[in-house]
Amino acid sequence: MIKHERLLRVAIVGSGPAAFFCADYLLRLSQPCEVCMIEQRPTPFGLVRDAVAPDRMNIRSVSQSFERIAEHAGFSWFGNVRVGRDVTVSEMQRYFDAVIIATGASTPRRLDIQGEELSQYYSASAFAGWYNGSLDHAALHPDLSQPAAVIIGAGNAALDVARLLTTPPESLAASDISSTALRVLRESNISDVHVVARRGPLEARFHPDELHHLAAIPECRVVMHTSLNDSNAELSPGCQQLLEAYQRLVQTQQDKIMAKRRIHLHFNLTPFAILGDDAVEGVLFLDASETPVHIACGLAIAGIGHYGVGVESVPYDPERGVVPNSQGRVLDAATTMPGIYTAGWVKRGAHGVIGANKPCCRETVQSIMDDRDQLLSETREDSAGFVALLKERGIRYLTYRDWQQIDAAEKQQGIQQQKARERFHSTETMLSLLTTKSAGQ
Repeated sequence: MIKHERLLRVAIVGSGPAAFFCADYLLRLSQPCEVCMIEQRPTPFGLVRDAVAPDRMNIRSVSQSFERIAEHAGFSWFGNVRVGRDVTVSEMQRYFDAVIIATGASTPRRLDIQGEELSQYYSASAFAGWYNGSLDHAALHPDLSQPAAVIIGAGNAALDVARLLTTPPESLAASDISSTALRVLRESNISDVHVVARRGPLEARFHPDELHHLAAIPECRVVMHTSLNDSNAELSPGCQQLLEAYQRLVQTQQDKIMAKRRIHLHFNLTPFAILGDDAVEGVLFLDASETPVHIACGLAIAGIGHYGVGVESVPYDPERGVVPNSQGRVLDAATTMPGIYTAGWVKRGAHGVIGANKPCCRETVQSIMDDRDQLLSETREDSAGFVALLKERGIRYLTYRDWQQIDAAEKQQGIQQQKARERFHSTETMLSLLTTKSAGQ
């Protein structure tokens, strides 16, 4: 840790994994330092809270390390504050030496084909938000009364949805799944889930271990609808691991012929149209020879990736869905914007698991440390002025202690239902809880 005489004040926009990794590096390596994290939602942790599947509680537990970061004396968190609406980046620069844009990439990519407007067509992120009880998607009403669902995409998000649709609901009952989603899943008639990829099996974007998790679903058989390449062609280590995972998968499914549910893996099919009058009735694909392939279904879900969105006055590349940068320093054309940085998916694109953000965030923090003398050469107002500005504008911001009260209340609701957590589904409910507790104290 390098010690300096003057306090470095850094604001981070967003509070997902990249934001917390940046905060951790700053608070450990660049003392004295003060980190202020600004989040548009009333809850922290980003996609760790809203996108990780409830049957993967081990992944969700990464938030425990974020909680330890938040205990640092130099850390503060402001929830329910939208940058660009409640406060601008240029205003934040009056109080902070550096501003890091770490807003992630939560906007789903479109297929841009006929039928995306139909009822019962969802993005994988929206569907995940539904079963996780997220603020944006808890009110969805997916119809699981039909026997088949189609999931377009071959990444981890697509396989998460496939698992949730085929896992026996009783296996999820003690998790933090939304109680509404659990009730719908218990009444589900879906027996066949078709996961369809544009490319071949060795070009899939999920980790080989994900196939193991599919194979482990009770009373569910995984069916490969393509032959594996058994040629002696030299494969990259990643492709070789994936090939071996498919081979193990096929071997383990031989005794599941009579399984109640099936996950079908299709490859080399390009989505052409989602069919139906008002609601989804099927998806039409084209194979490599452009022969139509129709899969009937009552539910269609696309998990083909995400992109970041821009923040006011900060440059943004809409084609790549990222903030242009060099080693985390934001670029306006080819010119570095003083004091503005970026990290995580909005910096490099939406790919990689949670841990892949660490080297990306370390690079950005190193750039801030290298720029420290220049950053501190500017005169700033005291950071208390930032709080005063929010109060002056009547912004109902939440502190990290407020979040801890919401967190405790959600866990208490879960205990009452014999599960890990039951989330609140609206900002208004959370604010009302805090107001009630404040009045009681």
